[in-house]
Amino acid sequence: MFVVGAAILVATVDPNDHKESIVAAVKDATGRDLKLEGDIGFSFFPKLGVKLGQAEFSNAKGFGDEPFASVDKVGVSVDLLSLLKMKVQADTIELKGLRVNLQKNRNGKTNWDDLSGNSSSASSDATTSSDSSSIGLEVAGIHITDSQVIYDDRQAGNKITLNPIELKTGSVGSGKPSKISVQLGLTQTNPALSADVDLNTNARLNIDTAVYQLTDLVLAVNAKGDTLPNSVLDLKVNSDVEANLNSESLKLDPIDISLADVALDGSLSVKSFSKPNIKFALHSNEIDLAKLIPASDSSASASSADSSAQTDSDAKIELPVDMLRSLKIDGSLKVDKLLASGLTMTDISAKIDGKGGVINLNPLTMNLYQGAYTGSAGLNVSGKTPKYSASSDLKNLAVEGLMADLSEDGKSIIRGKTQMAFNVATSGDRPSTLTKRLNGKASFKAAEGALQSEKLAQNVEKVIAFLKGRQPKPAGEELVFDSLAGTFNIQNGVAKNNDLKLITPLIYVNGKGDIDIGESSLDYVMAIGLSEELGKAAIPITIKGPFEKPKYGVDFKAALSEKQKEVVEEKKEEIKEKINDKVKDKLGDKLKGIKLF
Repeated sequence: MFVVGAAILVATVDPNDHKESIVAAVKDATGRDLKLEGDIGFSFFPKLGVKLGQAEFSNAKGFGDEPFASVDKVGVSVDLLSLLKMKVQADTIELKGLRVNLQKNRNGKTNWDDLSGNSSSASSDATTSSDSSSIGLEVAGIHITDSQVIYDDRQAGNKITLNPIELKTGSVGSGKPSKISVQLGLTQTNPALSADVDLNTNARLNIDTAVYQLTDLVLAVNAKGDTLPNSVLDLKVNSDVEANLNSESLKLDPIDISLADVALDGSLSVKSFSKPNIKFALHSNEIDLAKLIPASDSSASASSADSSAQTDSDAKIELPVDMLRSLKIDGSLKVDKLLASGLTMTDISAKIDGKGGVINLNPLTMNLYQGAYTGSAGLNVSGKTPKYSASSDLKNLAVEGLMADLSEDGKSIIRGKTQMAFNVATSGDRPSTLTKRLNGKASFKAAEGALQSEKLAQNVEKVIAFLKGRQPKPAGEELVFDSLAGTFNIQNGVAKNNDLKLITPLIYVNGKGDIDIGESSLDYVMAIGLSEELGKAAIPITIKGPFEKPKYGVDFKAALSEKQKEVVEEKKEEIKEKINDKVKDKLGDKLKGIKLF
């Protein structure tokens, strides 16, 4: 009966004669104008089809005269016999010259709000319809060409354009494998960005079960923009993907990612899109963070940099708190070689887990500069103020290479095998706050090394000359030591040390003082004495000022006082011996055992 009715309709009715009725019906339903400037065509046998020429759908009130959507050509046809079997089998849907203009005004209202209707009612109706009908849908393919979508978000001050949009698929909805090819051009204004996107895959798309499988997926993105590392981004992804929209799950296994010459491989899965539960295991041969982090603008003037340095360095740390609180994560990362801030680390292994805004990196292990590192780090955003924690145990570090790579001039202030450990915690949302609230403990011990400071070596030579009563000799460029050790108690950003010990072949040193981490300055005193006269007079050397250019000084006043005390002690012994000798000569053994001093 349906086929007969359709045949009569196509044979006797010219849809172009009813354009006004169609336009009026759209006006009544949406309040908007529909323009049908092209011809409308029907076909019946062996396919029931419709073709639509140029058409235009007006915009919402208050959003200008530009059409909400327009199209140059639409074509689709359905197999008649499939309709009799309650299963829709459509030929390729062709869409050419589609133009969609989406807008959001400064008040947050969009030009599709009036078309959305009642979402709960629509959902209920859709559910009822789905439950009461077993009609299947299968499309031989979708072919979209020469199309464009613009989203003008005036509230955010950003305009995103997708142009061109080219999409070509095989069968959709049958559950059979189908090739999909997508090419997109993307531009946006804030921040300025442009990109070309190319995706190819073999897909198995089952609309009935909402299960979508993409095998041999190849995604390539080439982007340019000032906010990108070195102003460019070259991303390639190869993976097998499975998505289940009913269970809200996504799985990428295996996955290979190449980004800015950094390659990652492994697997990734996500459960629940609203409150993501993420699991991953990733590996990389080498990661150079300099290729992933945008370079600073060296062309900025020095005066501009100086005026804004304090503000930029203490900018508020913006964290995605809501996302972190809803996130569950369980993952592992292995990196054979990592380059970061001039440092080289190898054999890195990290385990990360998080829930309820508490993210832990534990354990974190690596090898660096001939040493072995074991540590952990934590972030807690479950409360109002973000909290941070970190601990480490570093053994057998060749500290000279580390310090040289960290310094701007490529020089180190110390060499030797070093052991280091710390356990610290802080809280806040700005760098200055984090340093002022830093608390914890730290320790270090170095053996068979040297302090590589020419000024320090010169001052030490002055002390040795003073203690030995001779003129200072030319000093070398470093102070060789047998051991150097100390512990620190860190309170509110100030590290206090009272047990620094330095032992060298020529001198011994006891040190104490404060290191202000936030201000990058120190106030330190090193008491220096001769190694062969351990326990006797020590000469204080003061070290004060910023880390970059500390000032060294010898407290000769204090040194003279100590020296005078030694002289007095020596004279007391000399006088005592002389008196004892004279008394002994006169009184013999009668006064034996009497002590005058």
